[in-house]
Amino acid sequence: MDSDYQNREDLRRFPFVTIDGETAKDFDDAVCLETFPDGGRRLLVAIADVSHYVRPGTALNEEAVLRGTSVYFPDRAVPMLPERLSSELCSLMPERDRLVLVADMVYGSDGRRRKSKFYRAVIKSHARLTYAKVAAMLSDAQADSIQALRGQYAALLPMLEQMRAFMRSLYLSRVAAGSLDLDLPETLLDLSQEGRTVGLRLSERNDAHRMVEEFMLEANQAVAIYLEDLKIPLPYRIHEQPDLAKIETLNTFLEPFGLAVAHGAQVRPVDIQRFLEKLEGHRLSRVIARLVLRSLKQARYSTLNVGHFGLAFVCYCHFTSPIRRYPDLLVHRQLGLAFDGRHEEARRLGEAIEALCLQNSASERSALQAERSMIDLRKAEFMLGHLLEPEEGTIVAVTAFGFFVELDAYPVEGLVRVESLGEERFFYGDEDQSLTGQRSGLRFGIGDRVQVECTDASLSRRQINFGLLKRLAPALPPGQGRRHVKGPPRPGMGRKPQEKRQGAGPKPHERRKNTKGKKRGR
Repeated sequence: MDSDYQNREDLRRFPFVTIDGETAKDFDDAVCLETFPDGGRRLLVAIADVSHYVRPGTALNEEAVLRGTSVYFPDRAVPMLPERLSSELCSLMPERDRLVLVADMVYGSDGRRRKSKFYRAVIKSHARLTYAKVAAMLSDAQADSIQALRGQYAALLPMLEQMRAFMRSLYLSRVAAGSLDLDLPETLLDLSQEGRTVGLRLSERNDAHRMVEEFMLEANQAVAIYLEDLKIPLPYRIHEQPDLAKIETLNTFLEPFGLAVAHGAQVRPVDIQRFLEKLEGHRLSRVIARLVLRSLKQARYSTLNVGHFGLAFVCYCHFTSPIRRYPDLLVHRQLGLAFDGRHEEARRLGEAIEALCLQNSASERSALQAERSMIDLRKAEFMLGHLLEPEEGTIVAVTAFGFFVELDAYPVEGLVRVESLGEERFFYGDEDQSLTGQRSGLRFGIGDRVQVECTDASLSRRQINFGLLKRLAPALPPGQGRRHVKGPPRPGMGRKPQEKRQGAGPKPHERRKNTKGKKRGR
């Protein structure tokens, strides 16, 4: 309705574009970039104005509070909002007038943000782009299909090229300030027409992903600073400093590899980032990066701002995904009150927002666990078709009851149980996370290379068991404290295995930054 456009900036002439995954349906962010003759830039990040449709006190809002977040499974999604909103009215579809909140940010030629403003607007997306299309157009490839893409989007191509250059500037500045670059890929599933898992692979990130991520980080940070300066409470996205004891435990494990996280009295983000830079090219970079991730605390929502350790941001919130995250909707509502001059009303909402922060943090954890459980189920389903096939892999975690192996061929982890190693008793070393045979000295530690076969895949337990076939190349050069034995101990060597501890504990998982092609915030 025309009345919806009142008191809004008309930005429909601006060449906004959405960039999402191939299968995405809820387009909640669109971007536009202007470049000035002096080298400065103006970045416009438009976010679907969900707060215009989902009002406090309504049944629609109460259901969104209960869900807290959308949940993405390989074959379907459980949206936070009804599809009529998430995939249609709120979604920034191409060539459709849409209501948005805009973060309008101006940068100097040095890449630093000089000023920001925020307002309600109406836009019309000029194109629905995908990560793959943008990456192809910006590549050096000259294939006919890619040339055709460049021709189709010729009017937008110069802006996309400028976006890539600006992204690289923002990224380098962020990492130089200590922001962590823990870019662990997620598992993608290939499904048959019947819905069965027929393939597994790791996602690949390209410059298009990074462009969107950097621009969303800029908008989120700018909004948080704006509301904080107004002394308006909001659900900050916080990430607390890691416990020093956990970093020291990590260093104890890393010592045999000649690695350590150097730090002072307190661990700083730049300390972790410098360590990650040293890992580049290391054979175990992905394994060790996951260990680093597990030594850090989990990000959460709170009205008490303690900063975001992982991003090295003093002030940060989630603003860019209100279609699928309730905290973003809360930020939009606080912005709306600020736009309308209702600052005192906004300030009185701090206690209610804090209660929602606790609830939303719990909802987020539940959603991630559900998504991971479904991925584990799909992996087990896939391995049922690959039983007893010899595969090479790397030990990525060790417990008292066995060790987990990640395969080279597929992004699958399975457990080699200690009782399957023969009758010898194995002792677990907590400091170096290893299993060592009492008589043979056979040792299994993180990073060791092995050949295994899948002996069992349970759909009900979402677990995969491997049998050890043989040891492969040693994880460390000889003389660094590891005994290298080619195969498992023979039956009859020593005492019976240690009683299996009750509860296998959490199976190690990669951090899933992206789900269904959506930008999963940090």
